Amino acid sequence: MSGERAGRWTCCFLVLSLPFLFSQTGRPDQAIWKGGRGNYAIEWSVSALRATRSDTNQIAFDARSDAEAAWARIVERSKGASLKAEFTYRLLSVMGSFLTIEEGEYCDCGGAHPTELKKFRAIQLDRSMFNAPVAASLTELFPSQTIFKALVADSLVHRALGSDAVPGSLNELLEQLGDQTVKVGECEYSFSRDLMGSFALYSIQDDKVLVRLGLPSAVESCRGRLTQIGITLAVSEANRASFSIEKNSHERLLMADAEQIPRSKLTSFSFSQSHR
Repeated sequence: MSGERAGRWTCCFLVLSLPFLFSQTGRPDQAIWKGGRGNYAIEWSVSALRATRSDTNQIAFDARSDAEAAWARIVERSKGASLKAEFTYRLLSVMGSFLTIEEGEYCDCGGAHPTELKKFRAIQLDRSMFNAPVAASLTELFPSQTIFKALVADSLVHRALGSDAVPGSLNELLEQLGDQTVKVGECEYSFSRDLMGSFALYSIQDDKVLVRLGLPSAVESCRGRLTQIGITLAVSEANRASFSIEKNSHERLLMADAEQIPRSKLTSFSFSQSHR
C-alpha cells in the first residue's frame, strides 16, 4: 500500500471509529465484562475486546487490531472499488488461556449483494502475540477419540453424513464433514474446515463439559446466520486441572453466562472506502 493510499485509509478509519468510544446512550464507554485469572486479564466493552498478559502487559489479542488487519486485506483485494465493512466481536467464553468469540463480518464489496458471515473463533492466548492470534483447537482440551464419539452421536452430524459409512477417526470425520452441509429449519449450514477451532465452553457440571460448535450459514439467503452443535465431553485426569478454576464470574466466563448479556452489547468497528 502506497503512503498516499495508506494516509487516506487511516483518516477514514479514525473518523469512523470515534463514535465507538461512547456507548449508545452517549455516556463514556463502560465495560461489558472484565475478568481472567493468572496469566491474562480480559477487558470487553463496546469499543474494545482485549486480552493482556498479566506478567508482561503484552497484548495477546486485540479486536481493534484484528479488525484493522481484516479490513486491510479487503482493501488490498478491492483494486480501488468502493467498500463498506463492519466487524463485530462478542465474547463467548474464557477459560485459562482459551478465549472464544463470536465474530461477524459484513462487507458491501461491490457484488450483487453484500456478504455477511458469523462464526465461532477460539484463540489460544499462550501462543498468540499482538497482531498474530493463534487458533485454538478443541483437541488441546479433550482427547480426539472422546470428541469423535460425541460428534458421531450428534443428530446434525448423523444427518450430514447421511448414508455414508461412519469414518473411523476424528480426522477422517472432519475431512468427510468438510464437504457437507446440513439443513436446519429453512437454512443450510456448513461444517467448516476449522471446526475444531469453532468451539465455545458452554457449561461445566461435575466432570462433564458442555461444548458448543458454531456452524456458519452456507447459502446466500441465510447469510449472517449461525447454528450450533452441542456435545458433552468428559473431563479426564489429564485435563482436570484445566477445569478446576473456582466458580467465580471474574475468573472465567462460560457461554451459558455470556448468553445472559444482551445481544446488543458487542464490540463493533466500521470502515469505508470511496471509489478513487
